[in-house]
Amino acid sequence: MQLNFKKKIGQGSERDCWTHPLNPRLCVKTTRNFKNDRNQNCLDYYYYKKISKYQDAMLHVPRIIGWEQTDHGSGLVVERVLNHDGSPSYSLNHHMLCKKTTPQEAIRMIQSCFAVMLRHGIVVSDECPSNFLVQELEQQKRLVIIDGLGHRRINIKSYLRDHFRFYANQKTKETKNHLLYYTNCFSR
Repeated sequence: MQLNFKKKIGQGSERDCWTHPLNPRLCVKTTRNFKNDRNQNCLDYYYYKKISKYQDAMLHVPRIIGWEQTDHGSGLVVERVLNHDGSPSYSLNHHMLCKKTTPQEAIRMIQSCFAVMLRHGIVVSDECPSNFLVQELEQQKRLVIIDGLGHRRINIKSYLRDHFRFYANQKTKETKNHLLYYTNCFSR
């Protein structure tokens, strides 16, 4: 059976993200830009399989369900990031611009999320604030990484980051510092 989409919920430079037509608690990422030879969905899938053994990291990463055939080609089915009341979680960028999250809260969430990633040598390679959602739980908020996890392409850098934690953490610390700088701009 092929899925047909009606509601796009996100768009990046290469992929579109759609609400799953049969389950609103899921979304499907489809490739839009075929100009390059990398398939970010495949890279995400294999990196998720590698890191899914770290239960504390999975609090900050949506669960990948698998693959579905869609009217936009093969799609990666991913758990949607929802708040405790079932509403969709919004990006860190949105929270900061709308003042739904204070700079101090954002810094705490960034520190907490990245401490877990660094502990396990998980690569966070994209510092764009819209790739991080703020999930509102009953008692707290937490950062969830929806894109930019793992590698953008397979090359010598990805090999080094996969086999030597120092290189993985070097990139993740760089990403963390960019996010903290962004957040600190709202403190001024």
